Parts: sequence; C-alpha cells; structure tokens
Amino acid sequence: MLNEYLNKLEYELDKRNIEEKNDILQYFEEMITDRVESGEKIEDVIASLGDASSLVTSLFGPSDHEETKTENTTNRKFEEFYDVREIKIDNVSYDISFTKASGRTVSVEYNDDEYNTLKIRYEHGKLKIEQECFKGLDRFFNAFSKLFSNDRKEIFGNYKAVITIPENSELDLNVETVNGDLEFEEIQAGRLRINGVNGDMSFDHCAFERNEIDSVNGDIEIRDMSILDRFKTDLVSADLKADMLRCEEIRIESVSGDVDLLIDGQADQYDVKISKVLKEQSYRGRGKGKLRVETVSGDIQYSFTR
Repeated sequence: MLNEYLNKLEYELDKRNIEEKNDILQYFEEMITDRVESGEKIEDVIASLGDASSLVTSLFGPSDHEETKTENTTNRKFEEFYDVREIKIDNVSYDISFTKASGRTVSVEYNDDEYNTLKIRYEHGKLKIEQECFKGLDRFFNAFSKLFSNDRKEIFGNYKAVITIPENSELDLNVETVNGDLEFEEIQAGRLRINGVNGDMSFDHCAFERNEIDSVNGDIEIRDMSILDRFKTDLVSADLKADMLRCEEIRIESVSGDVDLLIDGQADQYDVKISKVLKEQSYRGRGKGKLRVETVSGDIQYSFTR
C-alpha cells in the first residue's frame, strides 16, 4: 500500500516537473513509516494525507489543465468582531497585513480555496485565527518549508489576509507563523508577540506597549516604532534593520543575522553593551536607557539621533 501511494505521488510530481521530487518522496516515505511504527494504521495515515493528486496540488498549485478550475473556486471572505481584547494567530503560508481602522471593530478579510482556509473563532474578547491546511499536512509544511524556503510562494501558493485594528487599541497580538510575511502599518496595540520561521516582517509607524519577536530566517524591517516598555528580539540568521526606534530598553540576540539600528534618543542617556563572541564593547550612559546586543557572527551597527 505504501509503494502504491508513493508511485502515484511520483507520477503527480513528474507531471509538474518538480525538481525536488526525490526529497519529497523520501520525506513522505519516512513520515508514513514513522507514524505506522508509532501505532497508526497505514490506511488511516494515507487517508489523512488525501489522494496523491490533491496532495501535490495543495503544495505546488494546480497543473496547467487545472488552473482555470482553481481560480474559479478561490473566494474572498470578510468577518467582523466587536470588543476584541486579544488576537491569536497560527499561520503557515498566509501573507498577513495589519492596518488601522477608524471604527471599533476588528475585521478579517482573506482569500481561500479548497486546499487552504482560515478558521476563525471568537469568544469572550479573544479572537483566534488558524490556517487550516489540507488534512495531515501540518507537520510536513514545517519541515518542507525549511528545505525550500526560497521558493515558498511557488510551493504554498499565494494566500493573503488583511486584519484591521481600531486606532489607539490596547489589544494583545500573538502570532505564530511559518512562511507568511507580516506587515504592520500604523498599528497601535498592547503586547506584541511573534514567533516566525521564514516570513519577513515590516513595521511602519507603529506603537506597542511591549514586544517580543523571534525570527529564524525572516528579515525584520522597522520604519518608526515606539515601545513603551521593552523591545526584545531573538534572531538566528534573520537580519534586523530599524530606522527610528524609540524605546528605553532594547535587547537583541542574534546568531548570524546582521543588526542595523537608528535609535531615536540621546546617546549619553543609554548604557550600551555590544557582545560578539569574545569581543565586547560597552558604554555607560547617564540615563535610564539600555541597549544590549549579543551576536555570534552577525555585523552590528547602531547610532542615535542625538
């Protein structure tokens, strides 16, 4: 049964001339074998993946003869919610834009199709948004994205969502994302927490009470951001470029990503400590400001407006 499924999968990959065919086949063979060894029935495992044609279409989009059909089944949806105090997002491949709204409601506008959609639930002021992928693919998306992150748009398709947030909002944002880009424009909110893998992030004229941003490969670009409490970022190979960052306490940890900061403040009001392997640069200021940057191999540049 396993060989039969893999043969059908290989046939579907060949139809699309997928260069990574052998890696994909090996992944699914190991994944199915592991789940069977863990106690699942092979029929149930294969059923959870769906037929080979649908599986490949969900990953790489339709083949030429399926293109028209898929375009016709793509929908645009809109939902609106009142009195939202917290938004929790679990995302795989949607590009998400956050924009401000003049009203008091939070709205979510997105496209979907038969392979991917957003499941949205609201209860007691908490809005949860979760991407639903084709059944049984959640673990595969996470592993596969790391292998071929440069071609992620071709792999995952083009799914977009726009979330509007009321002006001067104090709601908390918690985002988990694998491949989707995140864009924040003129957003004011409470606590911001992002855990990202490959998607890039951009912030334009934003303000938060506190933030924590983790990124593995996705670059971060900031164009004017104010943080009331603390700006904290953990990076692996992602680059961070911040232009006009306002915050009294800035903490950045990086493995190999480059950091370029322009801090809107007076230099002698900050205690500065820059650590790179066995090298350390420090400067003690007169004020309450703190700048801490630690890296293994990334390049660090920083300056102040005054």
